[in-house]
Amino acid sequence: MSANTPTVVVVDDDKVIRGLCCRMLEPLGIEILQAEDGTEARELFRSGLEISLLITDVLMPRMTGPQLVESLLPEHPDLQVLYISGYTTGTDDLCRQVRDRGFSFLRKPFTTAQFAGRVREMLTAERESRTGAEGDGPGLVRQP
Repeated sequence: MSANTPTVVVVDDDKVIRGLCCRMLEPLGIEILQAEDGTEARELFRSGLEISLLITDVLMPRMTGPQLVESLLPEHPDLQVLYISGYTTGTDDLCRQVRDRGFSFLRKPFTTAQFAGRVREMLTAERESRTGAEGDGPGLVRQP
């Protein structure tokens, strides 16, 4: 992949869901990395890669999605986040982050069009805010 190709990290403790999410994103022409939990995700961020978007499940063992995001924000204050979950009960941290930081949320189950569309919107907005450019740009394949 080229240096201009967006990199996305998908974090979900369910291997099947994580794999399905990655397959849904493949047509976008982006670099997709996977992590099964917050610890693995943090290691990817510490590796020095330029990560454009974090997609994380909300409720996971050991570290929730909101806890993962809070741990990354000091070093990645411009981090784009898409939360995905079928459960929202007892997720006050999530509601606060979505409201206060402008993060995005998509309820499971979702269609490929809903998921890939949201990711495309977020990556386009991230690219435009970083470069001041409009459009899809290199590394983001336009879908009909």
